[in-house]
Amino acid sequence: MATKTKKGAGKKPATKPAAPAPVAEDVEAAEVIVARTEKDRREIAEKITQEFETIRAVNGEGKLVPAEVEAWAKAHRKSAIAGQLNWNDTEAARLYRISQVRRIVQVTVKTYDNSPTLVRAYVSLPSDRRLPNGGYRPLGDAVTVGRRQLIEEAVEQLKRFGDRFSYLPELAPLFAEINASAVAFVARLMTSKAATSVHTGEAVAEKS
Repeated sequence: MATKTKKGAGKKPATKPAAPAPVAEDVEAAEVIVARTEKDRREIAEKITQEFETIRAVNGEGKLVPAEVEAWAKAHRKSAIAGQLNWNDTEAARLYRISQVRRIVQVTVKTYDNSPTLVRAYVSLPSDRRLPNGGYRPLGDAVTVGRRQLIEEAVEQLKRFGDRFSYLPELAPLFAEINASAVAFVARLMTSKAATSVHTGEAVAEKS
């Protein structure tokens, strides 16, 4: 499965590209990956993905940690990742580069599980975000070890989506039904024998 980055269009490296194509997340690659043309952007995105995998391979937990990506890029200044970062030598700049890495990770997408829809290639589990360095896992790994966390987070995001439009009272009944259905669905899923048997490995991983 080919890994891509969310599409956009740009004219000059110094300007923000315009009119990105529909993508999986709110953050657009056109706002993150600096390139002269869309073809260049795709090529840079492929190189970045390869470098991400190189960095992830030496992480003890198989995760992509932004601080480690920044350190690797600093040691490989001709890499595609390094070419996208601001190398002003101050601590504030280092933290900014790490935030840049996070944005690049967030706009890296791929197809998954035979679906034509592009989804994020790397995912941060809630349990990982509580760790000092956080880190992102390949989507397949995240689904395997943290499926329950991802489902619960999806439901919470669905509930918060309704909160975003609380100023439109005519939508309240709709969101109330959505929330009730989501809560009931998760309750059935988490108590079903099929769910616990299929995700036994996840349950063990999350208890450890």
